Amino acid sequence: MDAVHPPLTPPDCDLRDFPFMPLEINRLRRSKSWLKAKRNPALAFYQINLWTAAWHDVPAGSLEDDDDVLADLAMCDPAKWPKVRDEVMRGWIKCSDGRLYNPTVCEKALESWAAKVERREKAEHENDRKRREREERARMFEVLRGAGQSLPWNTTTVELRRLVAEVTDGHVTHGHDLSRGQVRDSHDKKPCQSRLREREGQGEGQGEREFKSYSGGVGESQGVGPMDNSESPPPLSADAVGEQLVLLEAERGRTLRLSSRAHEALLRIAGRGIGLPALLRAHALACARRAADQDASPVNPGFLEPFVDEAMAERHGGSPPAPDWDATPEGVQAKADELGVQRAAEEHPIWFRLRVIRESGDHRLIEREVSKAERMNPEEFARVHRFMYGTTPAQVMA
Repeated sequence: MDAVHPPLTPPDCDLRDFPFMPLEINRLRRSKSWLKAKRNPALAFYQINLWTAAWHDVPAGSLEDDDDVLADLAMCDPAKWPKVRDEVMRGWIKCSDGRLYNPTVCEKALESWAAKVERREKAEHENDRKRREREERARMFEVLRGAGQSLPWNTTTVELRRLVAEVTDGHVTHGHDLSRGQVRDSHDKKPCQSRLREREGQGEGQGEREFKSYSGGVGESQGVGPMDNSESPPPLSADAVGEQLVLLEAERGRTLRLSSRAHEALLRIAGRGIGLPALLRAHALACARRAADQDASPVNPGFLEPFVDEAMAERHGGSPPAPDWDATPEGVQAKADELGVQRAAEEHPIWFRLRVIRESGDHRLIEREVSKAERMNPEEFARVHRFMYGTTPAQVMA
């Protein structure tokens, strides 16, 4: 082993968050070490233990040059280690930092490390780009407010720049109202999450915010209060609904993955001709329900779907209907007290609410919960159906 060889991986090469180590099967099976292990299988056991240990050491691909440490990592009897050490450590190189490096493991480690560094740099650049865009948008909104133009939060950055250029050149178009109609991105650009940040807190039903109506009016909405009922914005496609929902959940710190069943729900939602205001309203209602149930799960399309119906009904029917008694934990508890229903010590809020609904005998609410579960997945549908009616859907069909 040559102690003057420079380290084979950078000193900060850390792959401890990489649970998988690449293994080239043909390359391994043709190696001399593996041929020797054919005659002594214990060698293969020790070698694999050391390779995997080196993968998760720092720098990746290296180990400390200490026989006690090596024997322990190889899971070899310390008394036996001196006899097998040379064969087990065949190909390892002692480098100038005093550590032992396996060239093959280091080769794979460098590939993974390069990918990790690239992803990290891309994430940093993207975060920096979004930060700069948020700062730029805030400055442009301020300039335009000073010029008497109050714009909706989802005005595109391109449009903001155009308007600011008009203002700074002294060519302000008086009476130009961008609050009419939905302002959308070009097809080759995805919506920026910064546009959703101004809604932060709405999904939890907390805080008071000011919103701009599509007809130019300004009103107040507290929590998940009534939505704007002015002009109808263009309907969203299924892909656009899914994209907006993923971004909305990301704003809440949730990761939403859209399965094939979720795409079916998105198609049904888009088929209702939903626009952005109704989608935001439905999402706020769904978030409020999650919060009431103390459920940290993301709002998926199946869960959102019944709230879409409610939001669409509000938009086309004027004043929104009064919320059901189970819309808040306080309402559920009040109904439980009225019915004499006690909550068990370990009972989850979701199932307590469902039990109170069942005991209330309110067929509309029971059907609503069963219908909602049916939209989510077959297992949830069967569970809720059995809970409410005492039988599974399959038993009813039979």
